[in-house]
Amino acid sequence: MLQYRYAPGFAITLATIVMNEGAPGAVRHIAAITFKNLVLRGWEAKEVKVSGATTMVGGSDADKDFVRRNIVEMVVKCPQLLRCSPHQ
Repeated sequence: MLQYRYAPGFAITLATIVMNEGAPGAVRHIAAITFKNLVLRGWEAKEVKVSGATTMVGGSDADKDFVRRNIVEMVVKCPQLLRCSPHQ
């Protein structure tokens, strides 16, 4: 899955899985954690080495727009096990 983390549409795919209440809980759990890590580590553009060449990678504009429009729904539909209060 790591080779796809910078691919356009990856964040949208993860978000869609998290919001899919018919998907198995374990799959939604993995998608939610992967999504969180993607936002924390791969959201902003940065230089990385790929096959010996340096290239710029980061979340696509389409992915960012989708997430901005759907973040509340994602949080509401996220499995309760993955939510935590700010005090935890």
